[in-house]
Amino acid sequence: MKKIFIILLISLLFPIITKAQISKRNWYIQTNFGIEQHDKRLFHYSEKAMLLALQPEKWGTYNIKISINRNILNSNFLGIAIGFGTNYELATFLRPFDHFVFKQDIIKMLWHQDRYSKISITTPLTFNIRILPRLIIDCKANSAFNIYREINNSAVNGNTYFPYKKTEFKLTKIQFDVGLKYILYKFIIGLHYRARNYQEIDKIIFNNILKDPRIDQKWELYNPLHFELSIGYYL
Repeated sequence: MKKIFIILLISLLFPIITKAQISKRNWYIQTNFGIEQHDKRLFHYSEKAMLLALQPEKWGTYNIKISINRNILNSNFLGIAIGFGTNYELATFLRPFDHFVFKQDIIKMLWHQDRYSKISITTPLTFNIRILPRLIIDCKANSAFNIYREINNSAVNGNTYFPYKKTEFKLTKIQFDVGLKYILYKFIIGLHYRARNYQEIDKIIFNNILKDPRIDQKWELYNPLHFELSIGYYL
């Protein structure tokens, strides 16, 4: 019985494997528009209650991704694409931060910010599972290498000290997304949900100011709700 099952499985998979080939539509560009719940973790910060009361809204982190991708495998059932792109993220939750990280000044004052921007380079690896001729389940692993940070405060825009800026190149996030994509002629329209998020603990906003107990921890699993709408186009 076991041998029969193996033979049947091979017979079903063989046409898919043998027909696997580079798609005629090798390249596509994609733009993602994302929204995420606020990260309201303030731990034991003395003004925690006040800041939470001032900001009852749940959503307030936004991002835009642009990537170019290449299909390296496209069978009747499974497709694989690799890509390269960039991501802009803006967090708008008002919170304190450690401005000494930026090494722009030595003034001993506690600043708050509500405009935390990041720009990163992304390297998406996408697995596409075709369930209907035009409908695809999208599973993606995406690494982000941060290259630029900027912190500002909308209430004191133009202040002598703001904005704080920093350039770098470091891996700061690895996330896994799932979603559905629909192909309409050369257009690809998708809706995605972040299923897993592994990120570097940002010491600019998580530090002794908040009495963050994770003194020696560098990375964390933290995944507030995050959704993205994507629009792609085959070149």
